[in-house]
Amino acid sequence: MTRIPLFYIVISLLTYALAAEEKMEVPVIVSQWWQIADEDFDAGAFNNKPARGEPTLDSHQECSDFTIYQSADGKWQLVSAVRNTNFPGGDHFLFRWETNDLLASDWEEKGILWTTHDSPEEAGYVEGVLYAPHTVRHDGTFYMFHNSGGTAHAFTSEDGVNYEQARGHDGSYVLFDAGEAGRDLMVMDNRERDGLWYVYYTRVDWNRPELKDRQYSDVYARTAKELLGPWSEEVAVGMGTPERPRDIVHARYDFVNTESQFVIYHKGYYYKFEQTFVTASKDPLDFEDKPVIANLTPAFQYPEMWWPALAPEIIEHDGKLYIAYFMNHNGHPLKSLTMGGVFLAELGWE
Repeated sequence: MTRIPLFYIVISLLTYALAAEEKMEVPVIVSQWWQIADEDFDAGAFNNKPARGEPTLDSHQECSDFTIYQSADGKWQLVSAVRNTNFPGGDHFLFRWETNDLLASDWEEKGILWTTHDSPEEAGYVEGVLYAPHTVRHDGTFYMFHNSGGTAHAFTSEDGVNYEQARGHDGSYVLFDAGEAGRDLMVMDNRERDGLWYVYYTRVDWNRPELKDRQYSDVYARTAKELLGPWSEEVAVGMGTPERPRDIVHARYDFVNTESQFVIYHKGYYYKFEQTFVTASKDPLDFEDKPVIANLTPAFQYPEMWWPALAPEIIEHDGKLYIAYFMNHNGHPLKSLTMGGVFLAELGWE
């Protein structure tokens, strides 16, 4: 019987382990979509909608970027920035839905969570400009990150329902300046790997000519050891989704490609969800020109078609992953307010 030297056994095991570590898995949708909120919500005096069942207006209230999380009482919260309302100024505010079961449809409306009138004047909010909440819980405190007029802010809460305006490490209401049109903050906990929190966002930079065909927009990131800062200087992390040819009618909205990014870590890779496309990288600060490895809406043909779903949010619960999008169904000839809203599906890997 031939004996294999221990050295070769060890090398073989290490090679196998490294090969397993290097294998890049691909995210896939593994369930049907179900709707958890529609656009017929009741915002009282700020409503901008037709009668229920009637065709939609040319410009009506809509769900936009949102956050989903479990509050301290175990209930699930959906907080969405809503737009095209009758709120003064930028017409945005935060609206809340709630459920006991993440897998339920048609969550219960709970009403307006926050408007810019609720923030102190010295916080510097632009009236009606309150975009893209994203919530993380750390040491029993909920942090709801968001932006207004290019500045990054946070609310904090002990129960995940009742919030107050937070101040940064230096006492300022502004955590950092996100630049021109800076928006769509998303926070990733990477402390297990490098001890840092990461915040991703999009903004415009007219000083980067290489971004001309991307409407001068890109994705940027900062890092911090504490959620309220200090946050590092920004780094451009880039995009994998290619720009559309300029002769395509909706190419003028290519800034949407850089909006609402969501980044998670899975088995050695950082996966960046760029609307319904997904890219992956070993480096959480480098996604430029990384290939698109998944299209979560297979019927969607890029670049000819417009995004069918926007603002991805990944939720982990009971060992499973779920993904949520808002879908407005704009342009549908029979669209009603009950068609658009926020939808969930289970996310798997292959």
